[in-house]
Amino acid sequence: MLGCLAWLSGQLGEQDPEFKAIRGAVTTIAAVIHRMEDRRRAIAKGLPSDPVLLRPLLAEALPAALKISASRWSNAKSLIKALLMATGWVSANARGWVRLSGTWGDTLELVPTDELKLPLRPFLRFCEHGGIPPADVSVGDLLAYERWLTNETLDLNPRKTVRQVQAAWRRLGKASPQWPQQDITTPSRVVRKTLMFADFPPSFEADVLAFMASLRAPDPLDPNAGRPMAENSVQHARRNLLRAATCLIRSGVPVPTESVTGIASLVTPVAFKAILMVRFEEGKPSLAAAGETAQWTKVAESIAATLVTAARRWAKVPPDVLQQLCSTRSMVVPRRGGLTNRVQDRLAEFATDEDRNELFELPWRAFDEADRLLRKKDFRLAPKLHETALALAILLQHPMRIGNLMSLDLERHFLRDRRGRLTQIAIPATEVKNNTSIRFELSPDLAAGFERHFTAFRPHIQGQAATTALFPGLKGGPRRRAAMGEHLRRLVGEQLGKHFHAHLARHLAVDIVVEATGGDLRPAQQLVGHRDRRSTERAYGSRATLVANRRYQEIVREQANRAATKNVRKSAAPKPRNRRK
Repeated sequence: MLGCLAWLSGQLGEQDPEFKAIRGAVTTIAAVIHRMEDRRRAIAKGLPSDPVLLRPLLAEALPAALKISASRWSNAKSLIKALLMATGWVSANARGWVRLSGTWGDTLELVPTDELKLPLRPFLRFCEHGGIPPADVSVGDLLAYERWLTNETLDLNPRKTVRQVQAAWRRLGKASPQWPQQDITTPSRVVRKTLMFADFPPSFEADVLAFMASLRAPDPLDPNAGRPMAENSVQHARRNLLRAATCLIRSGVPVPTESVTGIASLVTPVAFKAILMVRFEEGKPSLAAAGETAQWTKVAESIAATLVTAARRWAKVPPDVLQQLCSTRSMVVPRRGGLTNRVQDRLAEFATDEDRNELFELPWRAFDEADRLLRKKDFRLAPKLHETALALAILLQHPMRIGNLMSLDLERHFLRDRRGRLTQIAIPATEVKNNTSIRFELSPDLAAGFERHFTAFRPHIQGQAATTALFPGLKGGPRRRAAMGEHLRRLVGEQLGKHFHAHLARHLAVDIVVEATGGDLRPAQQLVGHRDRRSTERAYGSRATLVANRRYQEIVREQANRAATKNVRKSAAPKPRNRRK
């Protein structure tokens, strides 16, 4: 990028206002990407001018961290895009103001709303420059458009842009017969690592479904049945059994898919060891990428635990075989490191009281902004913003898991008093991961936020009429966890300039409680709902150690200050005179 600025300086001169504006935009972007207040040092580190290298840096940038407004950041990106166009790094066809003409101009007129025009217009312009008529657009053209976005533009997410084009094209094809009717859906890029039930005999799926039913409602007279499992745990067991069956087929043991007729085929000692060794070999690359030596992964441990549970509770293997399986399972112990370094870095961004206060005030600021947008009749952004702020307020006041947050139902989980006021939220134990019920009281401010959402914002959310979920999806039912997680990440990133995800709220809540209790993990265990205290110690023991070290440093500083004060008093005291006898 410095070379591009040097070329532009030779063309315009360093005193030219246009050059000064572009140079300021480059220094602003460099400061945000490198997270430096000193703009000169930031620009000295440099920026790549290749869009392939610059794009991920722009995608991870958080301008709010340096108190840079969204409009200023948008202007800076526009100016740097103009610089890269002038130097040939970005295609000149990426200009957004160029009008479509001829057949493609008439085709664009068929698009009824600006929401659909926004993703379609650049693709139609790409087709027009390529000389492709509307009737001849194909999947190959859409893939070529994605390659062009990747290599010659600053589009931050080319694949997402292509998906938006596909959705708009499909929607217009159904709504208007004049729109080109050919299908341009790209092939699925999902890599299947696990076989499906259809790849095995039907008896295997039937056996797994029966086992899942026994996990939900175990026989009360069976000594090996155990306690009922939450639905999340039941689905987790289903996935683990499919993973185990896939590993058995891919192992060195010659087992065809036709022979996996039930769970009993997976819990023999030979099959059990073969499955675990496949998981051990498959886990090496991910562990090596994290800088660790070959260890058992948590997925391998989870599969081993599920198979032992199935052997005991469902397959009813003989005691000697069960003992052998348990002995093998005891050797599958992953490295227990507590919170990852990445999570520790995220928590460090909220280490001070000022940072935490900004986070806890953010939902209420977002509520006010949503009300302002609603007064302007913006029925698209206002409901989304208020919904995201409501989810963030719930997580910060009551740190539950994202799965329980998204499953909140207006009829099943919300309790009101006899006057109709919201008072509590109660989630039964069967819907929680560790089979521990969640119940908490709503503060008056949060209850008022709920009521405001129900009356003013929820009626404008698409899909709300078909479900009683607090956060409705587009097609009814609750919204996907990933979608809400992305909204939360974007809200905190754009407003505070910090990295955030939904589960970080639980980590942050433990941090606050541990600091307030002087390193005691028992209140933190009750807050996050861990059944076993060892889970809390394993995950957050390092945070308690951090608090203890911080307290120790305070004690050392206090002793040093007292010693310094004592020395000052001694030096200031008058020395006694030597009297001659």
